[in-house]
Amino acid sequence: MAAEHDEGIVLRLTDFRETSQIAALFTAAHGQLRLIAKGARRGTKTRVAPGLDLLERGELSFLPPRGAAELGTLTEWVQRDAYAGLRRAPARLYAGCYA
Repeated sequence: MAAEHDEGIVLRLTDFRETSQIAALFTAAHGQLRLIAKGARRGTKTRVAPGLDLLERGELSFLPPRGAAELGTLTEWVQRDAYAGLRRAPARLYAGCYA
């Protein structure tokens, strides 16, 4: 199965096992996606290093879910904008997380 490419924003992160995370992303072409980022919490040797963070915008490559599966697989993440201003103003950060 060929990898898909898109641009998206991280809406939610959930830790999964020791080194992985499940990410809910809103993408330009595919809408909302739930993808597993294997090894994302491990750090340096993954293609999603330095990891994912909430409300980050970036370019992603992923394998769509197969059959009746709910999760696809995030294969590459390149951060484009971290929106640092949100982290300096708690009210803005809470508003972004609420949306």
